[in-house]
Amino acid sequence: MVVVMTVKELAEKHGVIKREFHEGAVVLQLPNQTEVYLERTSFGFIIQSYMHLGNTFRFDTITELESEIIAMKGR
Repeated sequence: MVVVMTVKELAEKHGVIKREFHEGAVVLQLPNQTEVYLERTSFGFIIQSYMHLGNTFRFDTITELESEIIAMKGR
């Protein structure tokens, strides 16, 4: 059986949740103090720089989203 992680669970795994929105969308603060908005939509997963709203990326799976979060933690 495959266990699917929610956006909130993913956020808790990688940083501190600063704010929660509808249906599990969150603002996540990474250990390097970067804040990002995470949301699951009907067409995939969204990660958006909370300070620069023009920087938005979409991923098909939560695994791809998690890979981007891990990369951002190193920046």
